[in-house]
Amino acid sequence: MNKKAISALLATGIVLFASGGSAQAELIRRGPNLVYDSERNITWYEAAYGPVDYLTALACAENLSVKYDGMIYDDWRLPAAPQTSWEEARGFVGLELTIDPVTLEGQEDFSELAYLFHRQLGNYSAAAPGENGEYGLINTFPFKNLLPVIYWVSDEGGGFT
Repeated sequence: MNKKAISALLATGIVLFASGGSAQAELIRRGPNLVYDSERNITWYEAAYGPVDYLTALACAENLSVKYDGMIYDDWRLPAAPQTSWEEARGFVGLELTIDPVTLEGQEDFSELAYLFHRQLGNYSAAAPGENGEYGLINTFPFKNLLPVIYWVSDEGGGFT
């Protein structure tokens, strides 16, 4: 399994992937640590574990079991960022790994974190700031513990097409 760290959002950035979809996309808080993405049909687990190495993050995802609304969710994984897209995206902004290395219009689909950061939360990276020069982790709702620190992703298990 390839592993890489990118500076993005979501404490530990653990994702539960499910199949299906929704006509109108939104982020919905479900309980104290779950945020459901109706567009991608994934659930983000928000927990502040603090800095961890890759193997610890992977173990947290693989061993996580969350009960919500009478259901047990235990099919967790790290957020996806396919290797080929990672290599292609890195060329767009050199070695600058800010909140998201992908800054060209239409390239946010390369990673689940990038999509969440740019498309769903409406944030900008330093390499492509907003109209007023703003960038970084500004918009965080509905998440409570978003921090601009390093998070682990994997090139396996993603649901992007």
